[in-house]
Amino acid sequence: MLDIRCEEYLSEVREQASDLGVRAALEDRLTYLAGYACRVDGGDDPERTRCVLMSDFAPLSFYFEMQLRAPDGEYMPWFNGGCIFHKDEMTWSVHT
Repeated sequence: MLDIRCEEYLSEVREQASDLGVRAALEDRLTYLAGYACRVDGGDDPERTRCVLMSDFAPLSFYFEMQLRAPDGEYMPWFNGGCIFHKDEMTWSVHT
């Protein structure tokens, strides 16, 4: 699941991605981050992980913190990274 902490920035990036004709690529990467739980320990619990999405200093890019749900239900930091826009390739890639 995505916990978006940059709604206005995300809207701006989506608009620019649409203008560049690469909106589908952006949405694909966001879906990948939102569904990361399905790749943890072979599970399929969509709330097993939470991706906290924030703006990044790089244009059209995001910083994220992936959090893993503990047995008590609290989310704990797991790892972090970036969803970085590569202008020369016109796509986003996830870096940790």
